[in-house]
Amino acid sequence: RRTEDDATVQRTLPPLNTVDWEVGADETLVAGYDELSRVLAETVISGSFVQRGQAARELDARLRQKTGIAKARSVAEYVRLLLADTQRVLLAGWHRDVYDIWLAALADFNPVLYTGTESPAKKRQHVERFTTGDSRVLIMSLRSGAGLDGLQQHCSDVVVGELDWSPQVHRQLFGRLRRPGQTSQVTAHYLHTNFGSDPVMIDTLGIKSDQARGIVDPGKSVVPRVTDTSRIEKLARAVLAASA
Repeated sequence: RRTEDDATVQRTLPPLNTVDWEVGADETLVAGYDELSRVLAETVISGSFVQRGQAARELDARLRQKTGIAKARSVAEYVRLLLADTQRVLLAGWHRDVYDIWLAALADFNPVLYTGTESPAKKRQHVERFTTGDSRVLIMSLRSGAGLDGLQQHCSDVVVGELDWSPQVHRQLFGRLRRPGQTSQVTAHYLHTNFGSDPVMIDTLGIKSDQARGIVDPGKSVVPRVTDTSRIEKLARAVLAASA
């Protein structure tokens, strides 16, 4: 089995260049989220078994949306800076509210969408506009790019504007660009903020990557495992501390 670290693969494709960058958050955009998030966090900590599960899912979704909205403009400004130096950028996110902010902020670059909402025909049209037409930004849902090929000949920068809990989702996203036909080094830009769910997710993503390495490559040395009983409980405690 060949991996990205295999010598043959490395000779074919340059290693992924990873940029870890903290951006600002506009908390005024999400001021109305705080009270409900606090109630959900309390339920996660002290509710019944069923209540905790439902509240945890709602808290996760709400905090990730809140975080994405708060940093959306900063992410768009980062992409704008990139476009001063590169022809096209693949921008990944998750929430429609966040996409709307990006579409407005980057309108002069004719951004197009590749998410779970567009029809197959519309997706093909948007990919064509991005690769050979007037669009310089393709906004892609984190989990909507499976099977998509052809971007690697036109783009080498991918910006993770919203995070996913799974590092493998990010790796698959980067694989849309880092594949045969790519002639440049692919750069993955992780944009996160010291607000909302991002600090916990950044921490957890590192933990999950180390755990996955031990499963997928058991012959390699494994970073000692860090025990985190519940990522959602950690999020809940962060919300309660911020609202105290």
